Amino acid sequence: MNGKTKLAEEIVELIENRYPEAKNARLIEEPNQPEAATAKRAEAEYRYFESLFFRNFNSKEITQETVQEVIEELESGNFLKLDGGIAISALLNLSSEENIEIEVKRPWNYLGMYNQKNIDIEGNVGNFLGKKMHKGKISVNGNAEHYVGERMEGGRIVVNGKVEYCAGRCMLGGELWVEGDAGWNLGISMKGGIIVVDGDAGDGIARNMMGGKIWVKNLRMEKLSHEIGIGSIYRGLPGEDSEPIRVFEILKKSKHGYVFFYFDKRKEKGNFPDRAIDVLIEVFEAYNSLQTSEGE
Repeated sequence: MNGKTKLAEEIVELIENRYPEAKNARLIEEPNQPEAATAKRAEAEYRYFESLFFRNFNSKEITQETVQEVIEELESGNFLKLDGGIAISALLNLSSEENIEIEVKRPWNYLGMYNQKNIDIEGNVGNFLGKKMHKGKISVNGNAEHYVGERMEGGRIVVNGKVEYCAGRCMLGGELWVEGDAGWNLGISMKGGIIVVDGDAGDGIARNMMGGKIWVKNLRMEKLSHEIGIGSIYRGLPGEDSEPIRVFEILKKSKHGYVFFYFDKRKEKGNFPDRAIDVLIEVFEAYNSLQTSEGE
């Protein structure tokens, strides 16, 4: 390894030795897999992430320069972007530095997984940016691929470009800000947090949504999913003249002619809140208002 520190050499060697383990974990999520298989893969993914470096290196030695050296060495090899991305994320979390800048030439998957740092990334990134991140901030000066912010619990992700499909999937909390356009199924199955898109979004906005808030600057009604959940959806941007999308509008303008509603039945403080009541009240209020205006 020309020009690399001894520590960076040791880290890359460890990653190379652990490559078969990462490959056998089958970390790439496949469609239509049983829930048990998905949970098993998630457990294997976390075990691999946790065991990579935390008992091998002193966190005070892991500097921004060290991380960048490791990235460059991985990019010069034959690593799949999936495996290297998890290793880079574990290394970032291990570092004693709170603010880290890195540059990537390959669209690594899983960058910022379980993130707790403030990370600035120069370059395009792959799938699962900020997956299950806890806190901190991830800024990307480039584009991101699919599943940005999946299951994130807190913190903030800013993509200064576009994102592909299923951004914000199953979000629990935190913020996702997109400066460009978003692909289809924006906010699918999200339960909390906010998503802001300063552009357009593809079909299936808010599909199976069970909470949280979505703003899309150039939102078009026909892009909303007919399998819509209960959250707050706005045309426009926060702090500006944003327009809330009412449930009755969705019912009237659905290109499918029908809408399925999903409700959050999670237990909270001993109660099971049924948010369907709020929706029904809004629908009846809108209906009565329409009937009144037509009768005048």
